[in-house]
Amino acid sequence: EDLLRKVQIDDLSKKHASLYSAVSADILMKQSRWREAIPHVIIAKEDEGRKQNRPRFEYVLGQLYEKQGNRSAAVEAYKRCIKLTPAWSMDFNARLRIALLGADQKASIKHLNKMLKLSKYEQYQDQILGIKGDILLRGGDTLSALREYALAAEKSTRNGLDKAAVLIKAGDLYFGRQQYAEAQPCYAEALT
Repeated sequence: EDLLRKVQIDDLSKKHASLYSAVSADILMKQSRWREAIPHVIIAKEDEGRKQNRPRFEYVLGQLYEKQGNRSAAVEAYKRCIKLTPAWSMDFNARLRIALLGADQKASIKHLNKMLKLSKYEQYQDQILGIKGDILLRGGDTLSALREYALAAEKSTRNGLDKAAVLIKAGDLYFGRQQYAEAQPCYAEALT
């Protein structure tokens, strides 16, 4: 950060200005200064010559907009990321973020149901079902959300952080409803 302050931005070539912006954005994000990082990410993505890095800048831009609460800008950034044909995992996660942030709950659920039917997402059904539960919960349908969380925990093949997150969400919902007998197994399984 100290070295970046010493750089004269006007004296940089276009290639180095892009690198300067990318590094500046990285530093600002590590300091949780999301709003200040956005212009740097935009400059870096526009001048990025390597095709494999362009989707990553769009994805990061979507995350920054999401942190700020600008859902529509985040969705647009994730859509641009998908159009740039990113790596499989980035494409998958961008699709999940679009569904979660989408304004139309029915369209998001429909999109996720289509994803559940595709064999390429078979081992990631727990994540898809977890996002589906989050959307239903945001819409106020707690019982359906709990069903999706239970199904996500059941379908989990990797028994990792995704399963634990879903179990904790379900446990918190049960706990908030004072259904302690139902909350306890969720917390116990999430712990392991």
